[in-house]
Amino acid sequence: MNINRNHFIFGFIIILILFCGLKISEDYGISVDEDARRNGGRSFVKYIAEGIGIDHPSFKYIPKVKEYNNAWMAPYGMIFEIPATLLEHIFGIDEKSNIFLFRHKLTFIIHFIGIIVFFLFAKEIFGSNRKALFASLVYCLHPRIFGHSFFNPKDIIFLSTVSMSLYPSIKFLKTDSKKWMIYTGIFLGLAMSVRLVGIYLPFLVLLFYGGIIINKPHLSFSAFRDYFCKSAVIVLLSLTVLYILTPYYWTNPILSFIETFSIAKNFPWNGNNYFLGSYINATHQNSWYYLPFWFAITTPISFLVLFIFGNFIVIYRLSKSVYKYKYILFCILGIIIPFSILIILSSTLYDGWRHFFFTYPFSTIIISFGMFQLMSFLKLYYSQNYQLIMRILLICIFSGPAYSIIKLHPYQQVYFNALVGKDPMRNFEGDYWGTTYRRGFEWISENTTEDTVRIWLGSGFGKGIGITWKNIWFIEKEKRRKIIIVDLIESKRLNINGQNIMDADYYITNFRGSQDDYYGRSKLRLYPFENEVYSINKGGMKILGIYKL
Repeated sequence: MNINRNHFIFGFIIILILFCGLKISEDYGISVDEDARRNGGRSFVKYIAEGIGIDHPSFKYIPKVKEYNNAWMAPYGMIFEIPATLLEHIFGIDEKSNIFLFRHKLTFIIHFIGIIVFFLFAKEIFGSNRKALFASLVYCLHPRIFGHSFFNPKDIIFLSTVSMSLYPSIKFLKTDSKKWMIYTGIFLGLAMSVRLVGIYLPFLVLLFYGGIIINKPHLSFSAFRDYFCKSAVIVLLSLTVLYILTPYYWTNPILSFIETFSIAKNFPWNGNNYFLGSYINATHQNSWYYLPFWFAITTPISFLVLFIFGNFIVIYRLSKSVYKYKYILFCILGIIIPFSILIILSSTLYDGWRHFFFTYPFSTIIISFGMFQLMSFLKLYYSQNYQLIMRILLICIFSGPAYSIIKLHPYQQVYFNALVGKDPMRNFEGDYWGTTYRRGFEWISENTTEDTVRIWLGSGFGKGIGITWKNIWFIEKEKRRKIIIVDLIESKRLNINGQNIMDADYYITNFRGSQDDYYGRSKLRLYPFENEVYSINKGGMKILGIYKL
């Protein structure tokens, strides 16, 4: 009866999380990557359809793969983009705002599946439903990752597919069965198809598989033969799945792979990072501490303390017995190996540590290990008050992250912890994803009565013919018609209604790439910051400002 009741409660919580996630997915704006990724997916749908002799009138409006940089330079992740494009067509979703709301739901569903499979992975590591549940809460209550789980169609999909690959991998390492060998190869290939950095995962798994074989009490030739045969199957399966799920490789797999690998290892993004109070070109941002620093300032303090404590305990435990804690070591190497590759290749870094979100399942295991070691200590020395201490400790660990998720909604992507001080935007970018522009357009639509409203979009990806102007799609069509986007900085005009307008009524900015505006001109109320009519303030930061001109 207790087992059934526990299953019922667990199932209810799972359904509640899914329902709430799908509901709040409607609150997020369009991020800077979303439309580019969607159009890349459409280019590959056209590529596949034309390859099998299917033509469609809409294809003439879709660029060919080689004509669109976001397709051929980043051909990965089609396991999400192609189905998303096809589902748009199947369900007849034409309105642009509904398309992206639908994509937000799909992204969250994939993330949700990742949470469920991570629970299974954590259960295999720790051998307990309760411990796996604790680890899963750490996994899904990271505020930044939570926010990204709705509008980031690259890093969140990769994080989720990595989580999906870890469960069959750990089952294979434990059982050495052919069934789990096949599942491991398939899911590792799935993760690799989303981001090429995932190519390190098969080698991580096979490294540990070899270590397990060597530590067997009775070694034989047949054991080594099985190791090499099964390793070959996993590698071939993962490469086959990578090939099948990446249409760009179909015609010339070797040269295409070399081309995309060369691009991926040092992506040619020539923008600037605002990091520690200075602008640094992304191609030169190769400091080894960049990623650890971002992880430290954007991870809840309670998680961070347990992560540091967990690492110290792991080092101590491994000095006593490597084999006993081999799966914790597996998770440590799951972080160290890609980080080391990054440093060796001097890869381009930008936008915080989002490119390394895929390491968070491993970090979560370390955080949870630290917690469980602390629990053992408390139970040993404070057995009489253990239950009360544990309840207080759990509240302290999870209340802060949960509160931040609620308070920052729907801008959890700007979360910083207390280590950065009162106004993190003094030293770091705020809403570099540009989702705040949705609310900016909505506010102007709700608070203007003019027949024509001219809007000058400000910094970063918000500029004129840039990307985040597309958040205008969330405004009702009738109100949208009266809005004209103007870019005075670049001397360009984005003319939505066929009119030629040379000035503006409002200035909207998220301050990306313009720190002088944030702490200079806006504080002194210099043009165009004289008359602020609306702002979004979260976490001590002004992440969007609207100014009447």
